[in-house]
Amino acid sequence: MPKSKRVLVTTGYSAWGMTTSLVSAKLLSDLITGKKNEWESLYSPSRIKKANNKNVPRAGKGGEKMDLKPNEGKIVEENGEKLAVYKDESGKVTAVSAICTHMGCTVGWNNKDKTWDCPCHGSRYDKTGKVIHGPAVKNLSKKEIEL
Repeated sequence: MPKSKRVLVTTGYSAWGMTTSLVSAKLLSDLITGKKNEWESLYSPSRIKKANNKNVPRAGKGGEKMDLKPNEGKIVEENGEKLAVYKDESGKVTAVSAICTHMGCTVGWNNKDKTWDCPCHGSRYDKTGKVIHGPAVKNLSKKEIEL
């Protein structure tokens, strides 16, 4: 790569890596060989216009108000640390580190399955931070939080 003038990379597939990596590999192959690909506009870095991009600079930064509804989870930042916070049906709040124990990515709340999911390699944790499936083998560490 040091002598290359152009490097092609695709990333950011969350739990859809098996499907979208296949599509992106075909796209990169077509770009290299000069073929037109119907998925090119979907993968274009310029597909999102600045006017539609107001929330991206804040993505993953936390600092949101703690206005959790029952059975809801949210990533918040407290004292510079990202926390995965969940409120159960009775109103009890559980906080764990939002950093995946596999490779250090920030987990996100899956509202459908009520789980903490890692977008990098697919680890999944239950509402209280216990590993459901890996590659992570360690639970998210419990944290104290001021409400």
